[in-house]
Amino acid sequence: ATATATATASTTTSTISQDFLAALPQNIQEEVLQQERMERLRRTATHVQSEANTDPVAFMQQLPTSLRHSVLSEMDDSQLELLPAELRDEARSLRSQRDARTAQMIHERDHFFVADRELQAASALSAL
Repeated sequence: ATATATATASTTTSTISQDFLAALPQNIQEEVLQQERMERLRRTATHVQSEANTDPVAFMQQLPTSLRHSVLSEMDDSQLELLPAELRDEARSLRSQRDARTAQMIHERDHFFVADRELQAASALSAL
């Protein structure tokens, strides 16, 4: 009686006929119900995934900030044009920041090399 009560409680949201389940042995009832739950979970996951696939804005907004920044700053111009203005502006801002950091690093590197050459030249002169 307890097994039947459990099966009945499990089928309250089931699409499987109660009469059909009652005619099955308990272990088969549990297997059928488990398969139905797994199929329902699969359909739900597929539905959620298809929603995310159809809405690139929602997908981008769900990404962790650092990953979203990385994706937006590396995105091709043709892809950027498909995004709403808000994300395009964010991508352009991120690119500008990246370009400024790159220019600063190049400037510092060049300054370091010039200073290093001047130091080497001074050392060479003092050795004479």
